[in-house]
Amino acid sequence: MPAAAGGFLTRADIEAWGTTHLEAAATHWRSTAAHWEGHFETIHTGMLRPGGTTWEGTAADAAAERSWGDLVKVRGAGDALYAAAGHATNGAGDIAWAKRQALDAIAEAEEAGFTVGQDFSVTDKSAGSLLRSTAARQQQAQAFATEISTRVQALAAIDQAVATRISGALGPLTR
Repeated sequence: MPAAAGGFLTRADIEAWGTTHLEAAATHWRSTAAHWEGHFETIHTGMLRPGGTTWEGTAADAAAERSWGDLVKVRGAGDALYAAAGHATNGAGDIAWAKRQALDAIAEAEEAGFTVGQDFSVTDKSAGSLLRSTAARQQQAQAFATEISTRVQALAAIDQAVATRISGALGPLTR
């Protein structure tokens, strides 16, 4: 989530909200998992036939068992990285969708003749001469403000949910 002064999001925060960090992290995590698994598979295979020669005996069995155990652990870590990458990729799409929803609500208000401030306040740009018209415009402004707020809150909630899923997926790596 973008940094927000005092914990409150602004229109500029929403407009600048990006997901490239999630996409880059997903690519890095997938690459790292594949790299780890490839190296440990090579080590395990080499342990079974060092220099291309069959190795037999108690030491060979112990070395093969150890290298297999290491490979299994690395695959578990790789699975955590692949899961986090999946959450990051899917999360980037979810966040981009929610951002579009918030920006669409702002655009709708502006197309209806309202000004949307950095704090998502909605004010009427037109000067209504009839009291009835002004009251109706105020109600419409409030409806737009409520819709924008709802969509901004949804964006923040989706961002938090993505962060929670990624943290959960990476949890096994911290043990």
